[in-house]
Amino acid sequence: MSRTYRSPDSTPREDARATTPTLREDARATTSTLNYVLAIGIITVLMSGLLVATNDQLSGQRDAAAREAMRDIGDSLAGVLVE
Repeated sequence: MSRTYRSPDSTPREDARATTPTLREDARATTSTLNYVLAIGIITVLMSGLLVATNDQLSGQRDAAAREAMRDIGDSLAGVLVE
């Protein structure tokens, strides 16, 4: 869609504004920007899930270690009382 007009010297020239896309028609960097935003979003969701799962796992291990320590203390105390 190029428009031509006649200049004062009667030579047809192409209108520069007609060949330049407007901001709404310009889609040159949208794909890379969209890919970047989607990648950041997916990575954020995956990292959040990993942190939640790790926290649950560590909390379970901490509870098990505390129970084991209490059992050892109880066994030691029972051994002292029996003697």
